[in-house]
Amino acid sequence: MLSDLACGDKSNCYSCECSSRYRSVTSQGNKGNIRRPPRAANRNPRMPKIRHLIALLSALAGCSGSRDTSANPVPRGTEISNFSASSPLRDSVILKGQDSVPVVRYSGLAASPTGELVLVDVSEGHVLFYDSTGTLLRVVGKKGRGPGEFTEPRYVGWNARRQLFVGEGNGRVSIFSERGDYVRSFQMQALGISSLSVTEAGEYLVTTFDNPTGILLLVDSVGAVLRRFIPRKHAPVIDQPTHPLWKMVTQYWHVAKGDTAYVFATVSDSMWTVDLRSGSVMAHHIKVPDYNPPKIPEKVETDRAKMFAWIADRSMAQGAWIDTDGTVGISYVRGTLAYGDSAVLMVRRRDGVWMALQSASPVYGTTRASLLGILHPGTAVATLGLWEKPW
Repeated sequence: MLSDLACGDKSNCYSCECSSRYRSVTSQGNKGNIRRPPRAANRNPRMPKIRHLIALLSALAGCSGSRDTSANPVPRGTEISNFSASSPLRDSVILKGQDSVPVVRYSGLAASPTGELVLVDVSEGHVLFYDSTGTLLRVVGKKGRGPGEFTEPRYVGWNARRQLFVGEGNGRVSIFSERGDYVRSFQMQALGISSLSVTEAGEYLVTTFDNPTGILLLVDSVGAVLRRFIPRKHAPVIDQPTHPLWKMVTQYWHVAKGDTAYVFATVSDSMWTVDLRSGSVMAHHIKVPDYNPPKIPEKVETDRAKMFAWIADRSMAQGAWIDTDGTVGISYVRGTLAYGDSAVLMVRRRDGVWMALQSASPVYGTTRASLLGILHPGTAVATLGLWEKPW
């Protein structure tokens, strides 16, 4: 049984990522997935085509760039250790009811303010609620475009009213009661979003795709953009691909606490720290062990296996989270986080020191006492795990 799921700050929680003013929920898990879990009868057939197209565009792209030597100083020395040694497994639970409601492709995982487990399945188009023993309590939403339905649910969290919000990559946000009754939905002006959080005032922070006016946006409760952060002039501190096709597959993540947001890019080991009051931006280099930057292949690869091997050979940031104490986590993966490919979990403690946990499990957030993630990823039965916090 998972005994420490309840969030410390009950007013908002996404994997217990709570804050005093800007409360954060990030995009998780399997952006850019290529390989698939065991097939279910009602799997969405359109998603592989989209992912394969993105992979092909990546293979056609070149990369170039130069190091920005004028950037802010890099964080202090990184402490390197093994994930299993630094974060022993404390507990696990098998999600029940998977015969009738299969878990096909999870894109979000959280603990609710009342301690329920909430899992988002982008393939099936719904949000699943479980109790601490893994018993399925209810299903929210289904595939579709109507009220309370989803085309690609990815981001989940709770606002200051304890309402559940579910964001989709196309910028649509649906609001539900705490128990999952549909309230309303709205469409953001941003064409596409890759992470989503809600502020105490009921406004939203989102990251969008590469935009010269800013990749981090503050949006009101009906979807209008109020403010933009990180314009293109704020370059990363290390090499990042600049070819137009690379920009099509680059995504950004953010987490936020109080008046500070942290932003990451999938194809860069840089981090931007944003002061949400003043708008100031600082760029930092994250010293990821064995980081393998994206590079141009020797030729356009048409063989599927070789294309997947090329994709899995590059390190990509896939999802981020922030703890109640301000500790930030970001996974750098060669392949796909949701299926347990080789990952390094980079953890920035509140004192500014970075920890690199190698051979890490897929971690999607935290509870009051643990890291929350997927145990035995890529298998037919979804099992959640709680690991000790290494800080």
